[in-house]
Amino acid sequence: MPNLAHPDAAGVLARHAESANLRGIRDLRYDGYLTDPDWHRGYAALERYELVCCDDPAVEEMADARRLAERHPGVTLCVDHAGYPRRRDRAYFEEWRAGIRDLAKAPNTVVKISGLGQADHRWTVSSLRPWALECIEAFGADRAFFGSNWPVDRLYSSYGDVVNAYAEIIAEFGEPDRHALFHGNAERIFRLGETA
Repeated sequence: MPNLAHPDAAGVLARHAESANLRGIRDLRYDGYLTDPDWHRGYAALERYELVCCDDPAVEEMADARRLAERHPGVTLCVDHAGYPRRRDRAYFEEWRAGIRDLAKAPNTVVKISGLGQADHRWTVSSLRPWALECIEAFGADRAFFGSNWPVDRLYSSYGDVVNAYAEIIAEFGEPDRHALFHGNAERIFRLGETA
């Protein structure tokens, strides 16, 4: 997990890129990085190696994340954990939904629907459904995909429970969309079928 604000971020990325399997990076932080010019310089270097940046901007940072994505159209920004919604009340949901819809307007953004148990420890299919469906509605079935957030979510449920919940939520979707959301999109976005 390189520090994109580091003065030699481009050099660190170049060394990481010597690995044929490198597809993306995470630089998870909570320090105003999305508006930091030094971090932006490191972020721009991702394009050279076709690397995805996985990030989980808070609701109040989603506008900054959209501006970042628009400033660097050659870099795919993956919104991890559906933006990691922290609360489950209606007012927060509406604020989160507005942020997600705005962020999805940048065409080089995608969303990973994962980690929803982190703020919903006793989750049910019904409690996950609005968050998952809103992500799919905002980004479209071609720019969204499911993730397990394993092993962290093991604290709240089994792996099978998470996968089965997602399957139930999209049970009425057509086969092409179900395929895309469960693995097709992740394979394409992270170039998983490519060999060195």
